[in-house]
Amino acid sequence: MDNLNDHKRRAATFKSEALKLKQLNYINDDTFNTIKQAYDEYDYDYSQQLIQEASHQLSNNISPQKPKPVVSPEQIRERNISIIMIVGVILLLLGGVILATSTWDIMSSLMKTILIFMVCFLFYGISIVSEKVLKIHKTAYAFLSLSALFLPISILSAGYFELFGSWLSFYGGGRYVLGILGSIICTALYAANAFKLNSKLFMWFTMVADTVTMMFIVLQIKNTREIFFLGMILYCSLLILLYHKIKDNSKLNLLSKELIKYIPIITSFFTVLLLKLSLNCTLNGINIMLSAIAFLSLMLVTKQRNYSYIFSALMAYGMFKFIHFDFKSIELLLFSLMGLFFLAMERIYRKDEFLGKLFGVISGIVALATFFIITIFAAMNSYEHEYLILLISYMLLFINMSYVSYSIKSKILSYAASLFLMVAGYYSYLLINTLYPIYKILRDHSNMFGIYMFILSAIIFFFLYYKNNYKYTLHLKTSSMATSLVMMYICMASAGIGNRPIKLGLEAIILSLLLFLSLKRMKEEFEIKTFLYLILFNITLIVSSLVSFNTHIIIGSKNIIVLTSYIIFIIWFLSKGIWKDRISYYFVIFGVCSQYQFSFIYPFGTTELLKLVILAVTVLYVIHKRSLSMFNLIPLASLIYAINKFTDGLTIPNYKIITMLILAAVLIIFKFVGEMLSKDLYIIKNQKVTFIDFYFSAALFMYPIMWENSYNMSLIYRLIPGLLLVYLLSSQVKRVSDNLIKNIILSLSIVSSLIPYYLLIGEYMTHSSFYYCIASYLPWVLLAEFIINNAWKNDKKIAYKVQWLILGFVSLRLLIAVNSTYTAIILGILSVLSIIVGMQYRIRCYFFVGIATLAFNILIQTKPFWGSLPWWAYLIISGFILIGLASFNEWQKKNEKKLLKDKLDKFKDWL
Repeated sequence: MDNLNDHKRRAATFKSEALKLKQLNYINDDTFNTIKQAYDEYDYDYSQQLIQEASHQLSNNISPQKPKPVVSPEQIRERNISIIMIVGVILLLLGGVILATSTWDIMSSLMKTILIFMVCFLFYGISIVSEKVLKIHKTAYAFLSLSALFLPISILSAGYFELFGSWLSFYGGGRYVLGILGSIICTALYAANAFKLNSKLFMWFTMVADTVTMMFIVLQIKNTREIFFLGMILYCSLLILLYHKIKDNSKLNLLSKELIKYIPIITSFFTVLLLKLSLNCTLNGINIMLSAIAFLSLMLVTKQRNYSYIFSALMAYGMFKFIHFDFKSIELLLFSLMGLFFLAMERIYRKDEFLGKLFGVISGIVALATFFIITIFAAMNSYEHEYLILLISYMLLFINMSYVSYSIKSKILSYAASLFLMVAGYYSYLLINTLYPIYKILRDHSNMFGIYMFILSAIIFFFLYYKNNYKYTLHLKTSSMATSLVMMYICMASAGIGNRPIKLGLEAIILSLLLFLSLKRMKEEFEIKTFLYLILFNITLIVSSLVSFNTHIIIGSKNIIVLTSYIIFIIWFLSKGIWKDRISYYFVIFGVCSQYQFSFIYPFGTTELLKLVILAVTVLYVIHKRSLSMFNLIPLASLIYAINKFTDGLTIPNYKIITMLILAAVLIIFKFVGEMLSKDLYIIKNQKVTFIDFYFSAALFMYPIMWENSYNMSLIYRLIPGLLLVYLLSSQVKRVSDNLIKNIILSLSIVSSLIPYYLLIGEYMTHSSFYYCIASYLPWVLLAEFIINNAWKNDKKIAYKVQWLILGFVSLRLLIAVNSTYTAIILGILSVLSIIVGMQYRIRCYFFVGIATLAFNILIQTKPFWGSLPWWAYLIISGFILIGLASFNEWQKKNEKKLLKDKLDKFKDWL
């Protein structure tokens, strides 16, 4: 089916391309029709072929169901006999356990050992009977396995009870000899049974017994922990060599198959013990490295590459321990050479793509880990004043990481290499400063260090980036550029913090020249923009240093960023073509940041406001020229904040009135500017919003600011925000073409007219009165009716739902406000009017809401009556209701459904 889907995609692509050729007049209509007809025939034939192939493949993949295995009478008999035998064994074992636990303490040591041997021989005898007489092979095999397991226990018990003498006992001097002899006996018997029965289980018994034999031999030679692990790791290596010798021997096929499974397990077991229990000494590191070599041998013999991970981790850890505990004086140098060992492995296995790349990556990881180790040791003052060793170590790490990144084509490792080079440069300064105190020239150590690192970074930038065309260092081009730029900017930042304007200005000029030289040779748009924006950013630093150094230039630090914005604007204005577009993005971002930075200064007076307004207008002008209208809101928001901050700081007489007038003027300006720049409120093309009039949004943002400032002012000034909001919303209706959005804006403008209305009635009416409640909520009914007949006249479905909500809310609020009989009568009159209007004009919501309000009003007012009714009255009422329902159902049964349906249809028509 995947082939069929691919064919359909290709067919759709072909047809669309052919249609484009026709539309662009590359082919005429006759040619297009001929091509289309031919391709349709080909498409049909090829699709049918693919469908047949898929169905044939599916039928082949359906495997027949496996028949259920039929159990023969012989198998049933064998199973029953096995069950009987197992039950007998269990009973025998239980009897033996009971006997042993009840008489164990009164037995002699010889009797205890004989008893254990008897159990061993008993199991062996049962296995012979099962095999020879009963012919139950599985049961015989099980009892033979139990006998084999009891054999080492029997030998161990004999040693424990000192039956071979005190020397050859469990705690005697010859305890390891006892273990060797017992293990050899077990190994021989296990091996004989393994080859006789061709049994995997007994082969594993043999290998485990052989391993135990070797453990006792090593312990007998020298009973130390490190020698023990050394011997066992060498034993694992011998097992690998043994497998390599016998893997093609057909007679030892069973041994070779199981040995290759056993070797990784036993090698891993002793390696884990080695890592967990060994001491910190030279031999420990050697043992770990030997374990790594064992896993490497296992990888070569079995051709399983996963062992290479274990080899790499063990080798790196072993080398670290070996170096750290035996070469303290030069350990940093040797640490830095660890990665070169894996580089050598990468060279050896270069023909194997997987292993070559793996060892290259591991070399990089080891170099990175070594970098952190050396850095931590240096930070802990373990190598204070040994700067030459540290310099050489970091340079070796740089060479290592550089080669690895070149070999495996890794960009991440190339950045690490550049970082190592930069750290090496830091220690080169410390070394030079120790030998020749150059900082005395400037009498400022930190200043000299910054200059040195800046010059070094500039040299790295020039040779490894600008002039770097050499094959083996080309991969360091991007990373060296990034690290050198970061370091140069760090040096410039330290100069700025240290209040050294000359140093800051010179470094910014040098860096800008380097960037400008590189800019001419670039082809990638991303790199061009990055370097261009860095040069433009450096203009700020140069201007700042000039202003700080020249006391005759009185600008003020707070105006530097604004001045820089104007300089960049001039550069943009004088630029042409694509450079104008590139600079415009930076200027917009920088100008907006300048606005926000400038708007937070204090005090913020008229001069500051004018500067910010000019800057905002400049930014908005560039945005408009570049058709970046979607970013208009960002500078406008900063401008609104600045205007609000300015008006909040006014202290002149009648400052509230002036504030209100300023804010109203700004709102009107925003409105007219937005309408002047575009006749549409928004534009949608290809289901994407391409334009939004954020000047209108900014004008809306002015409303809450005006509302807040109108607090505690006279009524005429408090009416201004609401009236302007109505004017603002109503004026946008003509700018929208979509009917839904137009209806929403028109509805909002109508609803917003309630704001000045509420201010008026709140000024002249008591808020707690019922008349205030009526005056507050009845206009919602009128507005709903007006909106339905004007804004939503083409979409009544949504309008009616809104009308239901409004009428329900108003009636509920009036019911809550009723506080006397007089107000209840007024509400009743309004409800009756609603019912009459609903009946007269056939408006359902008025009719039903009026009935519901009237009913609830009557219930609330007659609460003392029905609340004092006895309980039997409710029973009578309930009875009547139930009788009525029963009568209605009975009437329905007498074929009167048609009459009922006719009446319901008439009622629906009336509604």
